[in-house]
Amino acid sequence: MAHSPQGGLISLRCRLGDSGVEIEIEDRGPGIEPSQLQRLRQPFEQGDDALTRSSEGAGLGLAITQLLARAMNGQLRLRSSVGAGFKAILVLPSA
Repeated sequence: MAHSPQGGLISLRCRLGDSGVEIEIEDRGPGIEPSQLQRLRQPFEQGDDALTRSSEGAGLGLAITQLLARAMNGQLRLRSSVGAGFKAILVLPSA
C-alpha cells in the first residue's frame, strides 16, 4: 500500500477513538485522485496504470483488508489526493 519514495516517511498511528480502535497508515507518495479510491478496494486493482507501474504487487492488500474489517464489524477508510500521499484508516470495534 505504501508508496513513499525511497527514504521517504511512512507513519503508523494507533488510537482508541469513539468508534473503536483506529489504525492509520500514511505515506508521502504521489497520492491518487479521490475519485479512484473506491476502485482500489477491488481485487487486483492498483493506483498506477499497468504500463507505467514502477512497483510490484498483485493489488490485493486493500481488498483483503476491507474484507477482514467487515468480518470484524469494522471499516476501512481511504483518503488521498494527487501530490499529498495516501492514508488508510482501519477502524475496529472495541471489545
